[in-house]
Amino acid sequence: MTWAGPDSHYSESVRAELVAQAQSEPQACDTSTPTEDAEVWDVLDVDGSPTGRVVARNADGGDPEAYLRAGEFHRIVMVVVFDPVGDDPAVLIQQRSAAKAICPGLWDLTAGGSALAGETSQQAASRELAEEVGLLVDFSRQSPHISLTRPTAFLDIYLVDLPGIDPARLVLQTEEVQAVRWSTRQEILTLMDQGQFCPFHPSLVDLIFDVRRCPGELSR
Repeated sequence: MTWAGPDSHYSESVRAELVAQAQSEPQACDTSTPTEDAEVWDVLDVDGSPTGRVVARNADGGDPEAYLRAGEFHRIVMVVVFDPVGDDPAVLIQQRSAAKAICPGLWDLTAGGSALAGETSQQAASRELAEEVGLLVDFSRQSPHISLTRPTAFLDIYLVDLPGIDPARLVLQTEEVQAVRWSTRQEILTLMDQGQFCPFHPSLVDLIFDVRRCPGELSR
């Protein structure tokens, strides 16, 4: 397993230019000014192609989605790691940091986040998985298993089988993740019923498990 590495997104010099561009953009719904350490996203059109515009989120917060205009999107990726052993495959789930602005302290699927400016969906998936739980997987030859559209974002979901992983030995990004464990489909749905898991549609969890077993729209 390999990771695309630091060349998977723009160089620091180009990134600085993108931050400067974001600083010059009117931030209609937020009065904050992007800083040099801001997280910069490509703004995409309805077809998922970059528009040439970017938005930024500062390290101290802010909602870049508030800067998107009508018909503009950004890209979010999610990676779901399966242990394929046995008849009841388990998913590696993470408990989000209590400091997270969204769903603090709740359990979540393996890893995910926004694609940075210049990244492909596959590069973003590799980076998020490596950053959050320390697993190195090259998705460059893989298309998303599931793609969904939110009001302001495209969500690409990647599924991968990684047998033999010991959660206790993973290196976690502590500012994002406080714990990881293996969980079956039913255990995840039970956590959702108890309000301890991110409030996904239960049918999405079912779809993830079903598509992993039989890729595509057909059940067999």
